[in-house]
Amino acid sequence: GAQEGVKLGAPLAGAGLYAWRGGHVVAVLAAVVPVLVAALYGALRLARAASAPPTAPAVGLRAGLTALLARRAVRVPVALAAASIAMSGFTTAALYDVVVTGLGLPSTFLGVLAGAQGGGSLLAGLVVGRLVRRHGEITVGVAGAVLFAAGCLGRCLPWWPGTVAASVVIGVGLPWTLVAAVTAVQTYTPREMLGRVAGTANTVMFGPITLAIPLGSAAVAVGGRPPLVLAAVACLAAAMAAARPGRQPAAGGPDRWRISSGRERSRSFR
Repeated sequence: GAQEGVKLGAPLAGAGLYAWRGGHVVAVLAAVVPVLVAALYGALRLARAASAPPTAPAVGLRAGLTALLARRAVRVPVALAAASIAMSGFTTAALYDVVVTGLGLPSTFLGVLAGAQGGGSLLAGLVVGRLVRRHGEITVGVAGAVLFAAGCLGRCLPWWPGTVAASVVIGVGLPWTLVAAVTAVQTYTPREMLGRVAGTANTVMFGPITLAIPLGSAAVAVGGRPPLVLAAVACLAAAMAAARPGRQPAAGGPDRWRISSGRERSRSFR
């Protein structure tokens, strides 16, 4: 919620700066800020808790991938997040085309849509933790993928308020898939392998977007709306596959790990 909440103001500010001074100023600012973030991360000083065990031996990528795929409760949410994030990249160019060509609006309107998406993400972040605890990671991941698909279809509407509403829906659905996947990794992974499995999961979730963005740019040759429909179909297919009956640990059930201290969870959350 905190991360996505800045999208309430930043896109509008970026659109205003773009209209005022041009794209080169926005590009320079966008390049400088990540350097500042990296410096802040470098300034962090982490102290290991007194009760923490010695560092476990490093494990390889194969072991991390094996652990990631071993449990349905982990691989399904990660797959849903990977599909949704990839399709978000696939539809980036399509959204530009819909706004500028389909709706006939200036490109600065994208800042409005990004702000609407940020508002949805902020709301999603406030409730997703409770939803995961009550319904489980797979259910929340499926719901997020379905909402993202609905938002993609909503962006096909030839009506700008509908596009704004669709951005809010996407802002809810996309973070739900990501939070469900990250929670599943942290919850069901033994602590001595958490770093490797988390790194592997991040690669699986965010790696495909590097290919999806250029593919989506090429797909705009047939128009902006077909890629959005294709993305919606892909996410709905992933959600339907994930919703098939399967053995999933109950929310708050055994086989979970207390991330804060490394101690195994009791049989129910408190």
